[in-house]
Amino acid sequence: MGDEHSAMVRKYHGLDRPPPDLDKARAERRANVARNIADGLLCDMPIARNTDPATSHAAADFLRTSGTRTSHQMLILDVVRRLPGLTVVEIAVQCGLNDHKVGKRLSDLANARKISRGDERQVGNLGYTTWYPL
Repeated sequence: MGDEHSAMVRKYHGLDRPPPDLDKARAERRANVARNIADGLLCDMPIARNTDPATSHAAADFLRTSGTRTSHQMLILDVVRRLPGLTVVEIAVQCGLNDHKVGKRLSDLANARKISRGDERQVGNLGYTTWYPL
C-alpha cells in the first residue's frame, strides 16, 4: 500500500516525469525574445502562463501577431510621458481603453523598465498607484 500511495502521489504532483530540458527551454526563450524584438514589442514577457488553457495562448498569440499589444504599449507609454503621475484609471481615460487592459500593459512597461511606480494617490475611497516615465 505504501509504495502504491507514494507512486500515486509522485504522479499526481508530476514528480514521475523527467526534469525539463533546460537547454531547450532557454533556446525557446531566446527565440521568443528575438521574435518579440522583431515585432517591435517594448516588453517580451509572456502573456499566457504555461498552465493556462489553449484559448489563453491563442489570445496571447493574437495580441502579439496583430500588433495590438505593441500599439497599446506605445499609446500608454506616450500618455505616461506626456502626463506623468496619472493612475491606471486616468491613463485608461486618456487612451480610450478599459483599465484592465491598461493595467496589463503598465505591468509590461514596468517590466521593460520604461516606466516606474510612484506613490499611491487616493481617488475617492480607493488608493491607486501613480506611474512615471523612466
